[in-house]
Amino acid sequence: MMKLRGHEFDFDISCPEDLERYLRCSEEMTQKTASAPPMPADMTYPHGLRAYTDWMTAYVRLLTDWIDGIFGDGACNKLLGPKTSLSGVMSLCDEIGEAAVQQGNAVGLQIKKYMPNRATRRKADGKK
Repeated sequence: MMKLRGHEFDFDISCPEDLERYLRCSEEMTQKTASAPPMPADMTYPHGLRAYTDWMTAYVRLLTDWIDGIFGDGACNKLLGPKTSLSGVMSLCDEIGEAAVQQGNAVGLQIKKYMPNRATRRKADGKK
């Protein structure tokens, strides 16, 4: 289970199906960024600001689709509410990444506990 902002999601980075979904959604998002509008260099009113709004809207959609793809439809709305800002969704993505790393680190500690290194095994077997 992954807990984010007081909500629990049935997601475990050490579960092959969950990790595969995470990777697939990340790859899809990367592919979609190729067709997203570029961030405008000029953000002056009116044309530049319109282009910036279009860019921001595209990236909010990319990130919310990524979150919903991983955790299920409506997950992003559940976590952020109906009004989603780019800064809010980016902060949430950071939290998801940190939570995934924490899950991975916890599993890594378990793996280390059950898989001693070769030197420890050799010593236990009485070899040099």
